[in-house]
Amino acid sequence: MKNLVYGVKTIVLMLFLCAGSFGQNCEPASKCPSVEMIKQNLVKFGLKEIKRLTQAIKLAPSRADLYYRRGEIYRQIFAMFGPLMEYKNTVYERGTSEKALADFDKAIALNPRADYFASRAFHYNQIWDQALNESKFLERVQKGEKISWSEIDSVLFTNKGFEGAEKDYLEASKRAKTPYWQNVYQDSALKNIYHKVLYYTESESSSNRVISKALIESKKQTVLLSFWDKYINFIIARRAAQTEFKIEESEITGLYERKGIAASRLGEYKTANETFEKTWYLPAVPYGSALKSFEWGRALANLNLIDRAIGNVEAAANSINGSRFNVYLGDLYISKGDYRTAIAKYTLRIEKSTGDSFYKFTEDAYFKRGKAYLETGETEKAIADFSAAINENERCPQYFVFRAKAFRGLNKIESAESDEKTILNLEQKPETNVCRLDF
Repeated sequence: MKNLVYGVKTIVLMLFLCAGSFGQNCEPASKCPSVEMIKQNLVKFGLKEIKRLTQAIKLAPSRADLYYRRGEIYRQIFAMFGPLMEYKNTVYERGTSEKALADFDKAIALNPRADYFASRAFHYNQIWDQALNESKFLERVQKGEKISWSEIDSVLFTNKGFEGAEKDYLEASKRAKTPYWQNVYQDSALKNIYHKVLYYTESESSSNRVISKALIESKKQTVLLSFWDKYINFIIARRAAQTEFKIEESEITGLYERKGIAASRLGEYKTANETFEKTWYLPAVPYGSALKSFEWGRALANLNLIDRAIGNVEAAANSINGSRFNVYLGDLYISKGDYRTAIAKYTLRIEKSTGDSFYKFTEDAYFKRGKAYLETGETEKAIADFSAAINENERCPQYFVFRAKAFRGLNKIESAESDEKTILNLEQKPETNVCRLDF
């Protein structure tokens, strides 16, 4: 039995090292284990260890540590293979997630230790990761598919992985024997929300905008923002307590910036402005934030503070890879009736788009510049811009609507009628229409 336990500890330690280093930065990179290596080790050693542990459990069914160790191996298998362990056309295990949870449940029932709760929480996070990956929000949005709030809610909030992870991390914090581990587990519970849920209200991806819109329509934004307050207050309290964790004041600045970005994204413009204003009295973050400047400007614009908004958005547009913000800057000048300056800002976006690896499409700049040209009576230029927008994206009816209008203004009836037929065809399939016109 001693040899068995020793073997278990050795193999589990090996698996921990493999999984712990996978996906992280390694120096040198050649020392990072590959996915293939980890899978080979799990097939070669992990399955043998599961059999040995199963035999040991039959002999000592009240040993919580044996269930825990077997659960850890199932968790590693789930992380690498998913619920079905299939390798080189051979199926070795099924239901690995359920088996991991069953073993953690049993271990906790026999001995409710903090680290057992933490391991089950970590596995719940893996379940959540799988749900997020399977949802394919970004890919579906790019295809023009509509996503309902109920589906977003089921993946982000009511998913058992989200609920289970938070609950278990907090329980682990209560049962931890040292202040250090109490803080580690409590921090993990809060970061469970911070790193996954709130990511969707601060990133610039297409899926973010869809999720933000769904949150606003369902009136869930204030609930989501309350998570920010919870996390920020926790970090401030920890810094004041001078625990083992060293927290720079600039980290708090960064958290306020991210909350402000989230608030602006969610249409809570007053909250966004008040949150950004708090950063005036804190050290600047080392990297600065163009997105902060932009979202602050957007919040100010929606509070009808246009001149202040322009100053913030100008700062964002002048940053590295910030040319995309010139489109919104042009919109602000349009709101002031300054079409010439707006045209200049849209032109900056178009001219600098080739160097922007993050946000390449320019159809919005062409379309909005075309509308500005219509206002200044430069109809030929407007048609050229609407055509450029259509060349980038043929699935936006608005581009054809305005080009048809411009054609009619020049008495080009045949061209206008052609565009109007296209509009009718697009309107028959609204679910496939995609217009990338807003931030």
